[in-house]
This record gives sequence, structure tokens and C-alpha cells, in this order.
Amino acid sequence: MFEVGGRPLREVAEALSLSLSDAKNRVQRGRRSLRQLVLDCCHLDFDRRGNGIGYEQRQCGREQC
Repeated sequence: MFEVGGRPLREVAEALSLSLSDAKNRVQRGRRSLRQLVLDCCHLDFDRRGNGIGYEQRQCGREQC
């Protein structure tokens, strides 16, 4: 709702009956989970400024890779 849908965090918190603090925590937890999934399946290359410039899919036995 927040990241993909572009809804304000306060609006998301109200829609899910959460405090603003809890909604922020869930967004951060989701970002960490997504980051870990990407890092588990791909080797990422970054330039000096931290911008992504390439990736290579890792070979693994998991279905998601």
C-alpha cells in the first residue's frame, strides 16, 4: 500500500488499524525482507555512489532463484 500503491503512511496505518509507529516498523521489516531475498538470489554491482549498475543471478537450489 505504501511502497507500491503510493498511499501516505498515515493513511495505510489507519486502513490497517495500526499506529503510525507500527506501520513504519512493518514497512522497514518488509524492506529488510525484500533486500535479503534479492541478496540471496543475486550478486549486485554498485558504482561509487551506491547506484545499482548490474547483477548476476546466483546458482542455488531454491525454487525462487
